[in-house]
Amino acid sequence: MKATFFITYIMVIGGLELLIVVLLRFTIMFLITRLQQRMQWLLR
Repeated sequence: MKATFFITYIMVIGGLELLIVVLLRFTIMFLITRLQQRMQWLLR
């Protein structure tokens, strides 16, 4: 019982970490594209 609970806990934590990493990556990519658009708009 305790082992299965521990495995489930590890899986949940791992899933949350994966979700956070993916969200961070998407946010960074979005910010970079916005910055590039802003720079192009300023240079033009």
